[in-house]
Order: sequence, then structure tokens, then C-alpha cells
Amino acid sequence: MIHPVGTCVPLSGYEEKRMAEPEPVRKTLDKHLYLYRGAHPRAEGTSFQVFAPNARAVYLVLTAYGNEEHVVRMHKNVMNVWEAFTKYASVYRTYRYCVEEAQGHWKNRTDPFSFRVVEREGICESVVCALDTYSWKDERWMQMRPNRNPLREPLSIYELSAEHWRKRDGSIISFSELAHKIVEYQRILQFTHIELYGVLDHKNEGSWGYQVDHFLALNRRMGSVDDFKYLVDVCHQNGIGVILDWNATHYKHEHHGDRSQSLHDYDGTHQFGKEYSPWGTVFFDFDKEEPRRLLLASALYWVEKMHIDGLRLDAVGDMLERNGNVEWGAVNFIKELNALIHEQYPGVLMIAEDSGSFLNVTKPISEGGLGFDAKVGIHMQAKIRNYFKTPYQERDWKEHHLGKLIANLGEISREEHWMLAHSHDDAADQRYGTLYSATPTQDFWRKFADMRLFHAWNLLTPGAGHLIHMGDEIGQKWAWNGRLNASEGAVEWHLLDEETSWHRRLFHYVGDLNRLYRSKPAFWKHGEYGYKMISHFCQNKVVGFHRLDFEGGRLALFYNFSTMGYPQYDFPLPALNDDTELYWVRGVKEIFNSDAVQYGGTGNFSNEWLTILKSEQGIPTHFRFAMPPLSLLVFEEYWE
Repeated sequence: MIHPVGTCVPLSGYEEKRMAEPEPVRKTLDKHLYLYRGAHPRAEGTSFQVFAPNARAVYLVLTAYGNEEHVVRMHKNVMNVWEAFTKYASVYRTYRYCVEEAQGHWKNRTDPFSFRVVEREGICESVVCALDTYSWKDERWMQMRPNRNPLREPLSIYELSAEHWRKRDGSIISFSELAHKIVEYQRILQFTHIELYGVLDHKNEGSWGYQVDHFLALNRRMGSVDDFKYLVDVCHQNGIGVILDWNATHYKHEHHGDRSQSLHDYDGTHQFGKEYSPWGTVFFDFDKEEPRRLLLASALYWVEKMHIDGLRLDAVGDMLERNGNVEWGAVNFIKELNALIHEQYPGVLMIAEDSGSFLNVTKPISEGGLGFDAKVGIHMQAKIRNYFKTPYQERDWKEHHLGKLIANLGEISREEHWMLAHSHDDAADQRYGTLYSATPTQDFWRKFADMRLFHAWNLLTPGAGHLIHMGDEIGQKWAWNGRLNASEGAVEWHLLDEETSWHRRLFHYVGDLNRLYRSKPAFWKHGEYGYKMISHFCQNKVVGFHRLDFEGGRLALFYNFSTMGYPQYDFPLPALNDDTELYWVRGVKEIFNSDAVQYGGTGNFSNEWLTILKSEQGIPTHFRFAMPPLSLLVFEEYWE
């Protein structure tokens, strides 16, 4: 119910109090607005702050099960922030603000700085939360994180929807229940990090979590603040990093009569938005101060209070450039954000998902860049997916072999730090569909050999980290978003029921591939720079290159993208002038073969040691080994 001004008054006998802790003015505190804005329990009650500079009046309405119990008039301070203090608002109390807009209209609003919201019978309300009651047990992880460089350590990421990855009897489970399922699963898969999307609060389940309503609140269907802290804590205790998919480009705009949970026109004027986006949302206006303040506070909240290890920013290209124009407010915001996180929280990853053409996204700010650690290579993923979709008989064409496959390797170490990612967008129906459906064959053996080869390319080729999406690891048949649209779970877990099934073998293969990746510093110690081409041959559809740790550790990787296997293949080596280390190689041993029987391969093309062919002068000219069809071989070189 909306009260007219005359009836929106405090309870009889209750004396209103001004805030004991005023809105911070100093710039250093300004970035931590979550410590002041919103609802904060104190010793004798709870303080409230909300920014609505052009509102005529604001009332705090305390509720229980949607019913009003107390109404408190708020006062506007010198910073145009409305504030109140009341003893009637304890932890878990629900509340909303009743705002008289600049035009004189009244609207019930949720708190932009809500730390939790609940929805009952279609009505959304904010919840008073205590932020510091949880007892963390991840001290060792948090003490080590500032001394780490994530791009010089193993970085393989498993992306999953917090809301839809696992369910119980068709129902959404809480963050705390999700924690143990993730840890149990990753004991086999061995990814270094998980990346969660759908964590920030959103009403529209069909938006996958990208139409955000509240930027500090958790998904309203998945539990409390402590539930999410428990998830992160348990992951850290088991050596798993947690990256948050964080959308700072746009917000959901949705009014329902006299109620709204939208930031839009919060006091009757545009404090946050600029223009409508193609996704039914509103772009943030970064030329205004309040969006920057809100989002900086949100980023710091997730890193500081929730112990998040990285933020992956969605739709950065649309944030930076629209309608052919550079959004300089957004450019400056991103620089400020990245500088702040890297300065105050070293070891925390900042990742850009960017389909645009903006340059120097991962270049340091001091050198004129935006300061991200890594950039998701969307166009690079498109090239490799298109190559795997190419019919086998056409994979030797130069426009395919060179233009889609080798072009990626040539681009890896130039200009940007590219993360090789097969994300939720890539695995969705409207992009490419599943890895299973994209292979150019109906033959099961070739289909799964191709998927093994795809994972080997995605994880072991040079890049600033690697990512796959839930379901990729089992080769599921039905795209995850198609399953959701049909009210099914996102992942086809039944495919793992049989121990000897193709899907379960692929699942164990991905786990072993991650173990290999993590065990060999040549794959990650120098990121994309630990790479040197051996040679490639279009006609045979083969590629070979070295991964190096520059301290004597060197691996030779050979990919065969054809359906032809070779009991004996002589792979040409570079001239000695181009690879002087070859002269000192005394033995080369096979350490991984994607064609192994336990993965569903033939097992007919294994090598213990390969043969080194040499010229009359004793210079190595070829490696000779058995090469399976549609496969990866990894050899470790032993030097004198």
C-alpha cells in the first residue's frame, strides 16, 4: 500500500534518530559505499541509507510476510542521501522504501544496496543482513592469493549456472548444498577454478542471470549471504578458485504498478540509465556518478566480503562502444575498477568478455590499456568451432586449415592476453549448439574422438587461461539452454550412468587432460609465450608445436585432425638455426595419447619412445612415431 504523506509517520511513542555514521565524503571511502548504503545492523538498531536526490520524501517501511509493521520517515543529509535509524529493524527483517518521486508520484522500491532480497507472491522486498557473522576457514587460501600470478599458474575454468547446474527433484538447491556437489565433481575433473553465472539477483530465470535487478544481492532463489560464503569457503579449502560472472553493462528495468525493484528513475529522474539495450535492459550511464559508485561498491563487496577470486565482466564491447561512438565514461570506469582491484587485491583476476573491436583491453593502464588480465577470445573460439564443424575431407583446404586453425596460434601472443573459452554463449542453441551436435559425422567413434581432440586443443594450446561450459565435459547431446526452455535440467546427467559409456569415458578424459595440464609447467608457467611452432601440413591436417617452461622442460604436441591413422609418421622438424635445442635432445617419451582405450580410442597407435631421425651430420630432422586418427599426442623431451 502507498501511504499519502500525512499518514506515513513513525509509530506512536517512537523517537526518530538521525544517522550516527554520516555518508562518507572522502574518496577512499566512497568506493566502499556498501559499508554505508543499504541496511546495516548496529548495537541498538539498524541504520538505513538510500540515494534519491530528487525525491520529495522517502519513508522506510518495515514489513513481515509482506505486511507493513512500522513506517519511519527518513531525512536527507547534505550528500542528498536519505537516512534513518530504527531499533525495530533486526537481522532478517524485510523492508522497502516508499519514495515520493520528483513528479509527486509514490512508488514502493527495493533497496539498490540490498544484500539479499526475497520474493513472496510476486512481491520483492529487501532483507536486513549481518555481513560479518560467518566464520571463514579459508585463511591459507586468502593468505597465498596476493602472492600469486594467476596467469603464470594453471588456469583451467569450469563455467556453470549456479541455479541450473544441479537440482534436487527438479527444484533449485541452495548455495550451501551446491558447494559439496561442486567439490565432489571437481575431484575428478581437476579444474583449477569454477566460474559462476546467475549469482547476482535476477527475477527473470530465462535471462540466465544476465538481467540483473540487484548488484550486491544474491540470487533470491538460492539462499542467504552465509550460504554463498560457505560455497566459496568450501571451494577454497579444497583448492578451487571461484570467479564471478559480473554484469556491469546494463540492468533490468521493470515497474509493476506502484512497486518496482528496478534502479530506473529511482527518484523520478535518470540517475543510472542511459538508453535501452537489445536485451530488454537499460545501459548504465557511466557519465553519471551514481552508476560508477554503485558498481565499484558491488565489485569490492564481492571480492572483500565474499572472497571472490575473479570478476568476469560481461558484454564489455557494448559497454565501451555503442552506435559507433566510444563511451569514454565507461572507459574511465573500467580503468578505475581494474586499477583498484589490482592495487588492493593482487591475485584477483579481471576478465573481459568482449566481442567488440576495442584495442588494448589487456594492456596495462600505465601503457594506455584498460588493465584487464585476460580477454575471452570470442572470434577465436568461433574459428576453432568452425574448423571442427568442417567436413573431414575439407579440413585440408588452406582457408580452413590455415584460416581457422593456424590463424589462432599466430594471434595468441599478439596484442591481447587471450583466454581460450568455450562459454555458455558458445554452447547455446543460437550460437553453435553442443560439441556433440557440431561434429560433422554421425559415427560415434569419430564424434567422440573429435570431442577429445577439441578439448585437447582448447586446453593445451597457448593462452591466458582456458574455459569450458557445463555439459562440454560429458559431450551432452541437447544444448543446455534448450533443455531449460523445455523445463529440464541444464545438464544431461543420465549420460554418466553407465561406467563404460562414451560420455563417461569423455568425462574421465577431461579430468586426465586437466591433470596433465596442471602437472607440466610448460603449459602455463609463461602463459601464451611458452610456445614455439614445429610445423604444420595442410594436406595431412596435422599440426605440431612445443610448449616450453624455459628451464629445460619442453613438451612436443602433435594434433591429427584427419580420420587417417599412421602406423609410422615422419614429422619434419625446424632447421637447427630456428631451434638450437633440438641438437641436445636425447630421447622423447610419450606421456599422453587421446586415442587410449580407456578414453574410447583404438589403442592401436601408442608410442613409448619416438624415434629421432638425423642427418649425416647428426642433426635431428624428423620425429618418427605412430599417429592415431583424430588425436593428440604429447611427448616429453629429455635433453643431455
